[in-house]
Amino acid sequence: MDDTPKKKVTRIPASRELQSRVGTGEVDKKAIGQAQDVIENNKVDFEPIAKPYLAELRRIVQDARDGKLSGPELADLITQPIMNLKANAGTFNYPVISSLTGTVLMFMDTVKKVDNDIIDIADNLQKAVMVVIHQKMSGDGGPAGQALAKEFASVCQRYIDRKK
Repeated sequence: MDDTPKKKVTRIPASRELQSRVGTGEVDKKAIGQAQDVIENNKVDFEPIAKPYLAELRRIVQDARDGKLSGPELADLITQPIMNLKANAGTFNYPVISSLTGTVLMFMDTVKKVDNDIIDIADNLQKAVMVVIHQKMSGDGGPAGQALAKEFASVCQRYIDRKK
């Protein structure tokens, strides 16, 4: 039996403002093709975009290790820069980073309490993303990027299995 206290759910009605601006129905296939072309041929350097998120994650990890951050909000603090990295990585042709961050985000959804192992996973994610960016491992990252993504999935799964 689950002894977790139940939180009262607050229902927030959806805003129709965006829908009123753009309308409804299918998106023009030509516009989709143009957007996909921009994403695939994007030559903008991702590093300056990723650096603030990586610095924020590094700071959060360090503050957690120093005991400055703890409690239930720590998982949310760790998750925020990871979500921002994931959201931007695909646009700048770094699906390997999207894969790494996606794996860790799904893992973080299973976390009830942040412990030292989770802090280590977040720290290693930050370091792995830096390596991917510095090595210009765009696309799927080649064999090294694929191995890295597979190992992150394995690390997260081992943690989950150990905590069962």
